Amino acid sequence: MNTSLEPLLSIKAAANAAGLKYWLLLRAVNNGDIPTYQFGNKRRRVRLSDIEAAIVKSGWCE
Repeated sequence: MNTSLEPLLSIKAAANAAGLKYWLLLRAVNNGDIPTYQFGNKRRRVRLSDIEAAIVKSGWCE
């Protein structure tokens, strides 16, 4: 997937889209396992491809 065109989602929206619990994704973001993007004084945003990469790297799936 071309990440430059991939939408940035709120952590809550990304958790819903990925089928994850909000608190689980928030913990991964706060631990630095998933990169976030922030513009100005706005909320943190994430990419689904970054979440997917973190899941694969952690070994949660094969």
